[in-house]
Amino acid sequence: MRAVLMGCVLALAAFAGIACHTMASVPVNQLGTLKPSRAWLTMGDQSVIELAGPQVMGDTVVGYVKGEYHELPMANVKGVTVQKASPLKTAGLVASGLVVLGGVAYVISSSANKADTSTSMVDCQVNPNASVCM
Repeated sequence: MRAVLMGCVLALAAFAGIACHTMASVPVNQLGTLKPSRAWLTMGDQSVIELAGPQVMGDTVVGYVKGEYHELPMANVKGVTVQKASPLKTAGLVASGLVVLGGVAYVISSSANKADTSTSMVDCQVNPNASVCM
């Protein structure tokens, strides 16, 4: 039973990293306001550049591409995608986690009740009307 509980906890932890975030397109001028750790820039030639620590300085987007500092003119940037928090997905994850933990608790408690009645020691000579003796 402990293995089932650990499996549920590990599954919830794995989904937590996915469910609490979503990818969203934003205008390039919002990079300064949002201050994401990473942004994916779609350039005019349809290439995508992953930019770490993006910032807007005037008409230029600056940041690091594979550890090297780059300055990209905003005129060349056709789209920006960032990872944002997703409160609805997080609430769904919490709700489903509570349902799973409740189910596991129910299974554990019902198996404990069955074990108690089947292993209880009753002397049928002293108490012949006990349910175990019939």
